[in-house]
Amino acid sequence: MKNILKYAIPIKLRSETEIKIHEGFIPLDVQEQDGKFVLWAVIDESHPLVTRKFVLLGTGLGIPDGLMDNFHHIKTIQSGPDVWHIFMEDYTW
Repeated sequence: MKNILKYAIPIKLRSETEIKIHEGFIPLDVQEQDGKFVLWAVIDESHPLVTRKFVLLGTGLGIPDGLMDNFHHIKTIQSGPDVWHIFMEDYTW
């Protein structure tokens, strides 16, 4: 069955963080909710869970070497005076 679910993205500035999510998911949006960053995605619950990596970068704080080779930008979020950029690991189904 297809569904839209919410996944918390742990905040680890400039470091990879992982979430388990159903294979073939379609990311819809990332926003701040109750002080946490969350991803909403269309998933198919019949698909197996896979681990996907995310990275949170702050404006002006630098980009780790090689990050852009394996990750792509999915969302920029303004949170008070800060601006954050969420990158997701590239993948193919």
